[in-house]
Amino acid sequence: MQEKKQQASNLPEQEEKILEFWERNKIFEKSISQRKRARRFVFYDGPPFATGLPHYGHILASTIKDVIPRYWTMRGFRVDRRWGWDCHGLPIEHLVEQELKISGRKAIEKFGVKKFNETARSKVLTYAAEWHKTIRRIGRFVDFENSYKTMDVTYMESVWWAFAELYKKGLVCKDSRISLFCPRCETPLSNFEIAMDNSYRDQEDDSVYVKLPLKGSKKEFLLIWTTTPWTLPGNAAVAVNPKLEYTKYKFKITNDGYEYLWSATPPHHEADGDFSIVEKRSGKSLIGLKYEPPFRLSEDLDLYRVVGADFVDTEEGTGLVHIAPAFGEEDFAIGKKENLPTFETLNAAGRFKSGLPGLTFLGGRGAAESNSVIIEKLKSTSRLFRVRRILHRYPICWRCQTSLIYKVQPAWFIKISAVRPKMLKLNEKIDWHPEHLKHGRFGNDLETAPDWNVSRSRFWGTPIPIWECIKCKKIQVISSREEFDKKSGGSKNKYFIMRHGESEANVRGIVASDPHARYPLTLRGRIQAERAARKLVQKKIDCIFSSDLFRAKETATITAKGIGIHTVNFDARLRELDVGNFEGKSDRAFHSFFSSVADRFARPALGGETLCDARKRVASFFRETERRYQGKTILVVSHGDLLWMGRAVALGWSEAEVIAHAAVINGDSLRFAEPLEIAYKLLPRDESGEVNLHLPYVDEVKVFCECGSEAKRIPDVFDCWVESGSMPFAEHHYPFENRKFFEKNLPADFISEYIAQTRGWFSRLHVLSTALFSKPAFKHVVTTGTILSESGEKLSKSRQNFPDPWLLLGRYGADAIRYYLMASPVMLGDNINFSEKGVDEVYKKYSLIAYNVLNFFNLYKYKLKGPPKKIKSAHILDRWIMSRLHTTIREVTRGFDSYEVVQATRPLLDFVQDFSLWYVRRSRGRVKLDSPDAIAALRTLHNVLFDFSRLIAPATPFLAEIMYQDLKKKKISVHLEDWPKTNPAFIKKDLEDSMSHVREIVSEALRKRAEAGIKVRQPLARLEIKNQKSEIKIDELLDLIKDEVNVKEVAFGDELKLDTTLTPELREEGLVREFIRNIQEMRRDMGLKPKQIVAIQISGDRSIETILEKWVKTIKSETNSKELKVGGKKSFRAERELELGGKEFWVGIS
Repeated sequence: MQEKKQQASNLPEQEEKILEFWERNKIFEKSISQRKRARRFVFYDGPPFATGLPHYGHILASTIKDVIPRYWTMRGFRVDRRWGWDCHGLPIEHLVEQELKISGRKAIEKFGVKKFNETARSKVLTYAAEWHKTIRRIGRFVDFENSYKTMDVTYMESVWWAFAELYKKGLVCKDSRISLFCPRCETPLSNFEIAMDNSYRDQEDDSVYVKLPLKGSKKEFLLIWTTTPWTLPGNAAVAVNPKLEYTKYKFKITNDGYEYLWSATPPHHEADGDFSIVEKRSGKSLIGLKYEPPFRLSEDLDLYRVVGADFVDTEEGTGLVHIAPAFGEEDFAIGKKENLPTFETLNAAGRFKSGLPGLTFLGGRGAAESNSVIIEKLKSTSRLFRVRRILHRYPICWRCQTSLIYKVQPAWFIKISAVRPKMLKLNEKIDWHPEHLKHGRFGNDLETAPDWNVSRSRFWGTPIPIWECIKCKKIQVISSREEFDKKSGGSKNKYFIMRHGESEANVRGIVASDPHARYPLTLRGRIQAERAARKLVQKKIDCIFSSDLFRAKETATITAKGIGIHTVNFDARLRELDVGNFEGKSDRAFHSFFSSVADRFARPALGGETLCDARKRVASFFRETERRYQGKTILVVSHGDLLWMGRAVALGWSEAEVIAHAAVINGDSLRFAEPLEIAYKLLPRDESGEVNLHLPYVDEVKVFCECGSEAKRIPDVFDCWVESGSMPFAEHHYPFENRKFFEKNLPADFISEYIAQTRGWFSRLHVLSTALFSKPAFKHVVTTGTILSESGEKLSKSRQNFPDPWLLLGRYGADAIRYYLMASPVMLGDNINFSEKGVDEVYKKYSLIAYNVLNFFNLYKYKLKGPPKKIKSAHILDRWIMSRLHTTIREVTRGFDSYEVVQATRPLLDFVQDFSLWYVRRSRGRVKLDSPDAIAALRTLHNVLFDFSRLIAPATPFLAEIMYQDLKKKKISVHLEDWPKTNPAFIKKDLEDSMSHVREIVSEALRKRAEAGIKVRQPLARLEIKNQKSEIKIDELLDLIKDEVNVKEVAFGDELKLDTTLTPELREEGLVREFIRNIQEMRRDMGLKPKQIVAIQISGDRSIETILEKWVKTIKSETNSKELKVGGKKSFRAERELELGGKEFWVGIS
């Protein structure tokens, strides 16, 4: 990569150049293709919705999904990484409703389901470009081009297969149960959908205390309390706890005498009054008492009685619970136990039914909006005791934010209860990070998860493939397109397709679609047509349809004559694909215009057609032919590309399947005048000619029962979590394709998402994999925490409580953000308060420092001759840094091997600090010399940088590439390299420990210097350190202390003591060191390289000049100067006025 070197402050700009380099050289693709036959490491990538812009949560998830696959790729595995899109469900529908300015089921049906779903399809990838831009910029290697989509027919077909398999196993049932219901979306939701972190909110509501008169008494009441007044019309019983004690209170209300209230807690009332205790009874003794309901929906004398229930308590309310079996899980269970009626007062849209006795005032109202009306009604009937405003946590729809209600509703369920023991057992095989989730949040949910309600009363989703016979009521579940064709009875016609005979256009090798151009058959072409007729005689052709282009007409006419058919139907829809401005040009030129088969579907020649256009034409022909003819044998004569598309339409192939099979079946795969029988499958197709299993197309093709009667599909679509949970097999179109591949590679090696997905995607993967394959879906899972604002709030666009990711990418680059996240507690499953300061700290302490080490090496690498060599330097610093390197390699490898990402990333920062602030700092003087030791230091520096570039490649891929490209390398990119191996021979723990002691001593000594106000450049005479001969045995280590602290002598004593006495000789040397520092700064400002020689001239106080002349040899050596002159000022490349020894001085460089 020959790029101009940039300043460290432009690291983000260099990252952009690295991205271009990766794309230009197809580094990601090569990282996979070079390991084509290697063992696979399987990674599942959960599909996101593209209905919103990516945020920090997505950046976090995408980073870990990049880091781990990069690591295992470098370990020698083949790691495919395919992007996917979640396309169905409420997120898209909600977006479309907002855009169309409609809301609710009736509005959608009025607008038209077909138009609504086509709009949804067009909006699925609204933000796909922004996603690609972000994912690319953070450096993630992933295949976007071949992304799977849950709306693809192949994906949906696999979902159908899975559901049919579950049905065969007895794991699917229909039942009426209490489910969460969204009144706005008019659809049920599953319990786990409100287990996500965005599914509850605090809201204020009116709770009511209601008096229910006991049968036969006008003054004695049961006092109940409810937070949902709208459920009161559905009341069927009152529950008490048999073990609780209940009190009968005598209550006086001003101007209204006394009332008697039964309650387990003291009643409170806003009005003035007092109460006294009349008697106490056990809850058990109250069971069986009858009362008058708040709203009577039945005259059954056995209804409206007190029942017993252990769940009743006195934490809130009165200890008497109003039971409405249609609107609560516990209520529903009691209703079944006590044989109570389920008063379904709400319709399918969640509104009160019209015409209910005594409830006409509620007809058509929604549940929540009915509360105030019901309260007023209770007041008017003197049933209301008290209204209390409460703040409580309430479930909301995870997409439209509407408050949910519990409601009995018929639905289809996957019986989690039936596979629970197996799910728990398989969970033991999964390696969880953090580990506590295994038997905590995830394991506990497995223990208690209810059966999964998978049916949704919506429109944009995979239709549930259940058909019920109109007559015998038999259920059939269709599992594939093939089965759909059989159940629909298939086409009643038989089709033969045939390409025209060889024409003059074919001989000349040109493309021709102009209906006015005449390219007659050659002699060979006419013979081919006659031969075809002889083959077709036995097929009993009833009619012939042909393109109206001359070569096809000629072929069809010859064939018709040979088989005794007098009329040929010519149809413009069967013409060759319009080649536009390539008319009459070479076939090679036409095909060279397109980059791929996919390109031919998307882009036409100027004035021409795409393959989509051709497919639409031929699909229209088949649709009309099927409508007009029954039981006929039909010959279709046309052209290569048109028949290619016709064959795809007949087989029910998607565009992706056409592309996948294009090497075998294409426009040239049909020989001239060679008839081929094809089966036209009777499947749902849209106007484009593609099979479309969505509503309303799926219901436009009739399906029949074994009894011969028509069957009707249930109107629901799947919960979109069924689709995301099917991702492992559906992305491969299993079991219809890739069967061996999928079965061999299940379970996946690795998945990762944030912690709420323990109850979302992780759970659904586990359910379906257990039920279908009796295997866990994944082996290792890394669960992240949640990113919050710096103040600890949930990230919010409206509050703008987080920095724009693109600003940070431009300011610090992707690597700083990646490292900040990967080394943070969020990778341990904890939440973090995202801080730009944290990213800035990583940028300065990691990115810039590592880059500066590289720049230091680049200054002196000219001294290295020949190829890189693995050397074994005896210098203590070289031995120490090699030990630190291999210790770090060992730590990072152990971290990644065990999926402990924090353990794998934090040592990198520690190493960078040691590498720069100690090794490079102490080696600067060595590399400036022309000596074998300088070469040894530079070789060591090169080797460490090379291994370090590989070591940081997964976590910070840009910095790794920048480093690698500046080194003498074997491969085009560091991301094609293998992982560095730990060499135990280099690891010297005693040396690392001793060096740590040395640095502690240095730190303490420098602190004492600072306290004395003496700069480090000023030499001192002596440093005494504690007698640590047992810890520091090597003279070289003492020399390091001497050089770093800048003292003439290091001695052992009782305590650390620094002699700060400045003798004239020491002051003189300090002055020289200050002068040398200034010269080095001037060289740097001039942009000089170390090997460039300068001349120095000085002028000032004579005593200072004398001192500098005395030290001229040292000055020339350390500043790479050829001379030091004393004299008057003249023009120089760089000049500086400075103060030395308290006196003004001038220096110039040329």
